[in-house]
Amino acid sequence: MTVSVVVNGSRSATRVSDATRERILDAAKRLSYRPNGAARGLVQRRMETIGVVGQIETTDVNVYFIEVLTGILEGATRLGQNTTVFTVSSWTKDEDRILRYCDGRVDGLILVAPIDMNTEFSERLLRHTPFVMLHSNSVPANIDDLDVDNEGGAYAAVQHLIGLGHRRIAHFAAEQVLEGARLRLAGYRRALEDAGIAFDERLVFHGTFSDISGRARIHQLLDWSQDERPTAIACVNDEVACACIDELGKMGFRVPDEFSITGFDDAPMARMTQPPLTTIRQPLRNMGRYAVERLRFRIEEGERINADARLADKSNGVEPPLAKISEPHIEIFPFELIVRGSTAPPRL
Repeated sequence: MTVSVVVNGSRSATRVSDATRERILDAAKRLSYRPNGAARGLVQRRMETIGVVGQIETTDVNVYFIEVLTGILEGATRLGQNTTVFTVSSWTKDEDRILRYCDGRVDGLILVAPIDMNTEFSERLLRHTPFVMLHSNSVPANIDDLDVDNEGGAYAAVQHLIGLGHRRIAHFAAEQVLEGARLRLAGYRRALEDAGIAFDERLVFHGTFSDISGRARIHQLLDWSQDERPTAIACVNDEVACACIDELGKMGFRVPDEFSITGFDDAPMARMTQPPLTTIRQPLRNMGRYAVERLRFRIEEGERINADARLADKSNGVEPPLAKISEPHIEIFPFELIVRGSTAPPRL
């Protein structure tokens, strides 16, 4: 017992004499002894580990996820937390896997851009572990959610194009089941409306957030006659926008001489295109770091307020009640318009 309290730094270790503590630590050093993390976690009911759940497409590098994850790792390191990453192929089909993953392995979860997070599942998950969401598509009760001003950012990008003199502006949209994509389309429409430009449904090219989608939409647009083509394209994200610039260059078109292009994210690739991409910067790394802080707060709050419920015996088949936590925290981060070389006045 004395060895246990010393090597684990328990409060009762202060009752051990300095000479005994020194002998124990010296022996542990000579034997290269390290406490078993899993066993210590069971005793202390804290693994000092947070989980990150995201959906990864195997066909494309998810630049957005990499940026967010970098911020999460930085935030976790700052707070002395370990991080494990768990990927899903489908948010709805993998619900049981998520529950199994968080059952004792981690103290809490950060869900990155979850799709179709229904209330029933969120309540089941809350019975297992606290969690926060980044860029959710629906926010159930009692959940912290962090997002950027999607509509305002898209509005600013289109307003920038209008200010340059563009009047025929296309929007390369993503799946409208996703809240961020819906809001960015709404910002595009509002900017046109405020400028007195009639909305044309044909100028909205529906696709996904992926590189492949951007390339396909460009070819679809170039099937139009030169008189019908827009002079500018507001893309739903940087991945789509950079794919457009690359594909146009391969076909001999010049950006921004023939098409002005804007993106959304300010991912590292935005600075490496030729020309560099005008885009909306969302602070992805800051959001990742802040998500860790919010999750740590929820973990400690849950332990303090409702420890008995979280540790209830489930052997009778009845799950413990939902943790009683404070009001959900919804944080909308500001955006910044970053003007680079991919936008210019339309050619006369």
